[in-house]
Amino acid sequence: KISAEGDYKLSSARLSAVDVQMFVEKHNMLNAKAKPIDIKQSAVKTEIVDRAVTDIGENFKLNPATIADYMAYRAKFTDYSAGNQLRIYAQNRHATFVKTYKQWSDMGHKVIKKGAIQLLKPIITEFFKDENGNVKKVSEASTLEKAAIAKGDIETWVKKRFEPFNVFDISQTNCPPSEYPKFFDKGFESKQHNDIYRVLRQIAENNGITVSVEDVNSISLHGYYSPKNDKIVLSDKLNDTELAHTMAHEFAHALMHKTTTQSVSISEFEADCLSAQLAAKFGLETSETNKHHLAQSYRKIPESHNLSESFERVHKAYSYVEKQFDSTAKEMNISFEKQQMEQAPQDNIQDIDNIAEIANFSAV
Repeated sequence: KISAEGDYKLSSARLSAVDVQMFVEKHNMLNAKAKPIDIKQSAVKTEIVDRAVTDIGENFKLNPATIADYMAYRAKFTDYSAGNQLRIYAQNRHATFVKTYKQWSDMGHKVIKKGAIQLLKPIITEFFKDENGNVKKVSEASTLEKAAIAKGDIETWVKKRFEPFNVFDISQTNCPPSEYPKFFDKGFESKQHNDIYRVLRQIAENNGITVSVEDVNSISLHGYYSPKNDKIVLSDKLNDTELAHTMAHEFAHALMHKTTTQSVSISEFEADCLSAQLAAKFGLETSETNKHHLAQSYRKIPESHNLSESFERVHKAYSYVEKQFDSTAKEMNISFEKQQMEQAPQDNIQDIDNIAEIANFSAV
């Protein structure tokens, strides 16, 4: 909805780039005397993106299994905050590697396609009051005022706001496909799944978690984590891929249970999210059973729960595991060869008293 002054209020559902363009053109044609809308206005695009992000959250409620796909997608953008990962997902679900225009230029590549992905960056400004009671930025303080601030004689406070900035996917540049492997990969070769297991096991043990491989008296139960004993038990009947997948899943549960202050239902959901993201990192396929397990976890959390808070905690946990994995592999003298993209990404403008108490996992 647009006022005669040209102000806007988007009240529709998810809008595509074509929808937005048609919306703007129609408005400008029917309201010749009103202020025309510039499609490039960051404020307009910000509201459009916010609407798309909201719609994704609603879709998660309708189809929780899609959260697993979204967690796998997030594994490609760990350099960005949880909020910006969601914004990238909302605008281009086929994106694989994004940088700003300048960053692409500095790497020797040129952005050749339109359709920037808008993200937000925090701008933190520190303020104080001078002797006359005027509010000023600390950066604009005089030498004497800065000295007084440093001594603590003048009180300061900060304000945080967010400013939009644009990034572009690799598919929007002139980067040749032969150079794609420099920027991203598809995970690890299957022959290295045993090494993935060994590194993850070492990280778990470094965190005080006991890990054992033993007969679990079942061919369907792949493993479990016992919070009471702080122990991961893995079935002795697993092949290397199953062992890596189950180790990643149970370590995710162990890590989130040991560090969380949340309820059991929320920590379980966050552990399943972390598990899906780790599986994507290691090139391990998330099965329909795994997706169903995550969906069930989602349905158990309170309806009033802020999903973005969970995604932020999962993001921090994933970043920790990622750093630990690289450093631990190096200490163990294990190197990994990554699978590489076979074709260019497509440009397109998310105390064991009762076995029921165990965070168990069975993959297919």
